[in-house]
Amino acid sequence: MITYEALVVLETNRPDAQITESIEKIEALITRNGGTVKSRDAWGKRKLAYQINRRREGYYVLVLFDAPPTGPVLAELNRHLRISEDVLRFMVTRAVVGKSRGVPPPEGYYEEQRAGRFGRGDGPRDRGDRGDRGDRGGRFERRPPAAAAAEAPREAEPAAAEPSPEA
Repeated sequence: MITYEALVVLETNRPDAQITESIEKIEALITRNGGTVKSRDAWGKRKLAYQINRRREGYYVLVLFDAPPTGPVLAELNRHLRISEDVLRFMVTRAVVGKSRGVPPPEGYYEEQRAGRFGRGDGPRDRGDRGDRGDRGGRFERRPPAAAAAEAPREAEPAAAEPSPEA
């Protein structure tokens, strides 16, 4: 099971009972298709960054749930949210360990990260002090302008045209 989070923006011109009914439908859809709802966080009415369907405010809800990666939960949830009239916008993403609410990091996560032993093996700490960048040094190596100009390849200067002996 993978932990996902769904951020849903609902219309605010509906009564509160209808808004809670919409949220409960979303949670029921998740559980009906094999997922488990971990938490629901209603942020309430907030101003939108830009107008959506001539609306300036939206009711924000964050739902954290577990679902199998190859099940019908995500497909059905996306389909339902796409065709629902109450939903202005939505986004379903994989929850980030240690950053998403309700998804605590594993034991020793921060200690490994500080020690540089955490990651996918592609960071500068895993490649050495400056990385494997060939003979030109670091990516942002600073050279004086005169040295840079001296190292620049010079173009072949065109030979001066010699007067022909026939002239």
